[in-house]
Amino acid sequence: MPLRGYHSFLKGLSMVEKRGSQEKTKDKKVQLPEKIVATAMDKLTYLLRETGDQMIHLVITYEGHINFPILKKAMEQSFAAEPILGCKFVEHPRKPFWIQINPQDWKNFCQLINSREFEKELYDFVTEEFDGTKDLPVKICIFRQTNRDVLCLKVTHTAMDGAGMLEYMQLLDKLYRELLKNPNFKAQPNLSGTRGLEQVLKHFKLQKKTRVFWQYKSPKPSWAFPWVDTKQTGRTFIVRRLPEERFQRIKRYGKERKATINDILLVAFYRAFAKLTNARYGERMVTVVTVNLRTYLEAKRAEAICNLSTSIYPYLAIEKNELFEKTLQKVQEAMNRFKKNLPGIGSAFFVNNLFGRLPFRRLKKLTQKLIKKHLETKKTHPIFTNVGLVKKYQLTLGKLQPTDAYLITPIMFAPGFIFGMMTFEKKMSFSIGFCEGSYSRESVEQFLDYFIEELPR
Repeated sequence: MPLRGYHSFLKGLSMVEKRGSQEKTKDKKVQLPEKIVATAMDKLTYLLRETGDQMIHLVITYEGHINFPILKKAMEQSFAAEPILGCKFVEHPRKPFWIQINPQDWKNFCQLINSREFEKELYDFVTEEFDGTKDLPVKICIFRQTNRDVLCLKVTHTAMDGAGMLEYMQLLDKLYRELLKNPNFKAQPNLSGTRGLEQVLKHFKLQKKTRVFWQYKSPKPSWAFPWVDTKQTGRTFIVRRLPEERFQRIKRYGKERKATINDILLVAFYRAFAKLTNARYGERMVTVVTVNLRTYLEAKRAEAICNLSTSIYPYLAIEKNELFEKTLQKVQEAMNRFKKNLPGIGSAFFVNNLFGRLPFRRLKKLTQKLIKKHLETKKTHPIFTNVGLVKKYQLTLGKLQPTDAYLITPIMFAPGFIFGMMTFEKKMSFSIGFCEGSYSRESVEQFLDYFIEELPR
């Protein structure tokens, strides 16, 4: 592990210890809060269940077998270490909140399957109709094979984002290790860490936050992934993988042109999307690109398990017969404009004010009105989200080392569309979750074909 990465890892572990209070408490019992106020991001992602199931999955392969009883205990302890994980979301006309679920009602949050048909079993787990806001927000299934275990972590986006899943896995690893040493170990709850956007926004002056908001506010949608209907049936997903050699080629291509891997992926996304939708040449097209706000925090970690992903809205026009390198120049110019002006802070400021102040019933009506408009105009912002590079140390479980990992994005229905990606060590993966009652499998497969064809070889 590089020295810089090692120091970040140690700092991350210290945060986990601070947040999870990995101290043994025999005499002192800390009371968990009965209610937790919903943050602005909680409300936003909860309302976006109108366009998708908002469930994110992380699939991790380990050589060797996980100690299942200890893992189950670690999950139970995580519900205490991070109180939000033991709660369900409760709607309220003004201020929704999370409320603790009685431990007697915790059901099937940690399962072990002696796997015989892994692909089918994983498919069933990922596509099951499960509402992580009305039950525990976190669920794990282990698919046991002869010499390895595949762990699938299921979380509701209302409670956390992709980076939050990685933080949760580090917390789970810490608890797992403690319980291996002492089965009676008890974790103290993180009661001081905020889950809201204010943990980031407080570092910027009002004038600066206002300026970046007005400079980069959300433009009108200009295209959409073509849908065939609005039915929420036929839940499914597609995952594509790129071998290490192709990843290295993309990396070299970017280095030669002073472009990030994310820039190159975004170029391929724009070009593939334009080809699939027959976009008009010369017309500016807008995409939502998610931003992890943890990069603004000193420890690069949130104070508590939460969602700290906001967005920017880069747009560009593609001309007829335009070369990949020309589109790359446009993407670099667009992204550099955002990078110079606090990317994601403007949208965070907007979300925190709108969703943090308006009554929930009003927000619900506004969201439904916006979705209706997207359906009528057949235009909505496609979402491009990249968890980035994930290292082995972020997914270890006790002495078990991960050998593979990939992300599966929420299952969407019209007009919602999310294209997700993650790089584990040097293996890239791309995923799209969708309902076949909304989108044809052929169109999704075609888009992925176009996308991979566009990437440097």
